[in-house]
Amino acid sequence: MKSVFSNKKFLVFLSIVYVLPAVSYANEYVLLAPLPFVEEGVYLGGYLDGIFRLGIGIAVTLAVLMLVIQGLRYMTSSAIGSKEDSKKWIGEVFGGLFLALASFLILETINPALVRFDLVNTIEETVVEAERLAEELDRGISSTIPDIYGDGNSAAEQAYRQQLAQINVFVNNNECPPGSNGQGCTNVADLPGRAKSGISNLASRINGALVITGGTEPGHMTHGPGKPMVDFRLTENLNAYIRTNGTFVRETSIGNLYRINNDYFLREATHWHVCFGTPCRVR
Repeated sequence: MKSVFSNKKFLVFLSIVYVLPAVSYANEYVLLAPLPFVEEGVYLGGYLDGIFRLGIGIAVTLAVLMLVIQGLRYMTSSAIGSKEDSKKWIGEVFGGLFLALASFLILETINPALVRFDLVNTIEETVVEAERLAEELDRGISSTIPDIYGDGNSAAEQAYRQQLAQINVFVNNNECPPGSNGQGCTNVADLPGRAKSGISNLASRINGALVITGGTEPGHMTHGPGKPMVDFRLTENLNAYIRTNGTFVRETSIGNLYRINNDYFLREATHWHVCFGTPCRVR
């Protein structure tokens, strides 16, 4: 009997299932219909991992079904050729299951990441680590070069801080002076409009004060003038709001990522890193 893996149509189907998602989606993948082993709002790594687990389940189910069919055929057939053919099929099924199990165990023993399809997460971790090193380098030399992150417009900074105070939003530090490396200071004046609107909307939904701990000050790779990223101090009211209204997106190496409408909330050790209107770059 011709093996199913020699069927060109079957191989094309496998290529579409496994390769097309990798080419088509680099960020979050939202399922059009429920799929076993795959959560809503996963990234590429989670999608492929779910497909892998689903494929294993289908393979085991088909193997068991084939064993039952060939076992019945062996017991009910009186022809010697038919019995030999059934025995051959049963042997191949057991051999395939053993090969699949052995391959999985060997790969997991070498490195568990080999069976997790975490290529995207690994790339993200590499990029973030490179950004962290670049940030440390920038902090080390920024005190010797002019400030290139902002114009140090104190009037605009103070005016926006007053607007924030009226909606019960405060900034943890004074503004950064020209030439600062971002240590012990916070800027908010150069936030884009969508970030300012996001802060206002968030403040209107929180029963309590919000404290900004990171804005557009120098010394960050993910923050800066024109970037819609803001850090907020952890508070019970903010935590409760995100837990109640947020949709869990994924778990990262530094904390869980949630989404509320078009805004993303990444729980870090000491604060919420909020990306207004854009996905956060996460580890």
